[in-house]
Amino acid sequence: MPFQGHWWRCGDCLAMFFSDSPSMGVCPAGGGHQRGQQFVLPHDVAENSNEQGGWRFCGKCQAMFFDGFPTSKGVCPSGGAHSAAGFNFVLPHDVSGEEPNWRFCDKCNVMFFDGTASKGVCPAGGGHNAQGFNFVLHAGQIMD
Repeated sequence: MPFQGHWWRCGDCLAMFFSDSPSMGVCPAGGGHQRGQQFVLPHDVAENSNEQGGWRFCGKCQAMFFDGFPTSKGVCPSGGAHSAAGFNFVLPHDVSGEEPNWRFCDKCNVMFFDGTASKGVCPAGGGHNAQGFNFVLHAGQIMD
């Protein structure tokens, strides 16, 4: 199964974002995202009843967002809607695992960590609003 590393939980907005360089994208809390815990995510594999595809990298803000709605691409902190780029990530949900409590925000379409009292900062205003599946992600890094 192919995986991509360099995915991080932002310490400010709580969104999942990608960074393998000094660039930290655009955070709705202001400035660039802040690296917290690192993750490796599966991509370009078949969906099944406990793995949802359609998760993409936004080329404008660097956040992970759900690109599975034909007319809604969410709200990007860079302005307008998210812009899909790169791999099609297929993420496990509603299973036991290492890092649960990752959720879809129905206001901005990003993947955010819902395991604390704080709901982060949503580019659509206020905190994120959890909907849908409870995603379980793999913390760590890919070793060369």
